[in-house]
Amino acid sequence: MSFIAFATTYAVQIAATAAVVSLAGTAVAVKGQMNAATAAENTAKYNAKLQQQQATQTNLVAAENARRKTRENARIIGAQRAAIGASGLAMAGTPLAVLGETAMMLQRDILDIGFDSANQSRNLRAAANLSIYEGKSNASALKTSALATGISGVASAATGYGQAKGLFAPKSPTV
Repeated sequence: MSFIAFATTYAVQIAATAAVVSLAGTAVAVKGQMNAATAAENTAKYNAKLQQQQATQTNLVAAENARRKTRENARIIGAQRAAIGASGLAMAGTPLAVLGETAMMLQRDILDIGFDSANQSRNLRAAANLSIYEGKSNASALKTSALATGISGVASAATGYGQAKGLFAPKSPTV
């Protein structure tokens, strides 16, 4: 076996080995990107679940705060009635108007608690939906990147092997 034949055979074996190693590296990169896609979706789902739980907790806290405020308001109205009664004024006219105005203001506070809670809850639920959308979008981008990596790696390995085999060498002109 001549040196040129030996070198050519050796170069082809090296190229074949390099192609296999290149394909293995590509497979590892693709697997990593697919794992990252899965992680992006799982993270988004987890974050969305936490935001949904926060929205529910916001509603529960608001309901309890409204209940406490209702009891507090009843005490305030009761204290005003007692003060009006102790003063000897009749529960008519101005004293009654004052009680009505106080009751209206206190009730407005309770309604504000509910309104604020509804807004916070709605915002948290919207953020949860956005988290899921972003997770799916990121996962899709990572899967596309994995596909591109796979195609590029296979093409690179094939090109390297083809060059070593002389498949892409310029042809000698024939006369």
